[in-house]
Amino acid sequence: MTKYTLTIAYQRESTTLSDLDGDATTVGDIKAQLAQIYQVPEPAQSLLYRGKKLQDNTALLDSLGFPMTGQIKLMLLGTRADDAAKVVAALAAATAPPPARGPGYKPVPLYNRVSSKSSPHTLSSLATEHTNHTFLEIQTLPQFSNQAGARAILERLRDDPGIARVMQTRRWTVGQLIELSPAEATILGYNRNRGQVIALRLRTNDLSGFRAYRNIRMVLIHELAHMVFDEHANDFKALNSELTKDVGMYVCFLGMNLSSFCRF
Repeated sequence: MTKYTLTIAYQRESTTLSDLDGDATTVGDIKAQLAQIYQVPEPAQSLLYRGKKLQDNTALLDSLGFPMTGQIKLMLLGTRADDAAKVVAALAAATAPPPARGPGYKPVPLYNRVSSKSSPHTLSSLATEHTNHTFLEIQTLPQFSNQAGARAILERLRDDPGIARVMQTRRWTVGQLIELSPAEATILGYNRNRGQVIALRLRTNDLSGFRAYRNIRMVLIHELAHMVFDEHANDFKALNSELTKDVGMYVCFLGMNLSSFCRF
């Protein structure tokens, strides 16, 4: 009888399940234990081994091609039950009928859009607003015109509700969010040392303006997936898809109505 030891990574946490009987333990059994540990409902779980999703809950561990000895690393993707409840609550609030408009009625916005010009951010304010799980510093390219426009885009990305949600949920902190030099003509962005620096191409090829915000944000989501995986293997692709879905759900439920994100 083969005994397995599984190490399952979830966001920035991990847990180890030991002495699992290969001919008696199923994928569904593992998911049931993970539901108790991480509070991610079984239907919401995606369990990955070497980038491949373990879809058959009835499959025995012996049938999955695990090595006979040593630790086996899996990755769990999914939304915790309490986080899902918050999203549902946000959707309910966004679609609730407005209150009766009596004398003195003032509409209450679902969220506040703060202009970076009227309310500049500092490192101390970021620690208060985003509990340090944010982009700690922003830099633009001084040799190009319209630095204010470039900084506004980077600040908008930092404060984007969907991006901020992903950063906080996964406890990610990025040292610098910077504008990518147009001299880097073959790439749209990069992530150096898993969060030391993330650089993004903001300007069009002819340098006459800025690229569409939604496209820049898609590149940022891609670079955030490099917080966990360096190579563009299946694990990376699965995480990138998960982040895109998480940002899209939160943005849509806040009522921002960006069609490129409201299809999932």
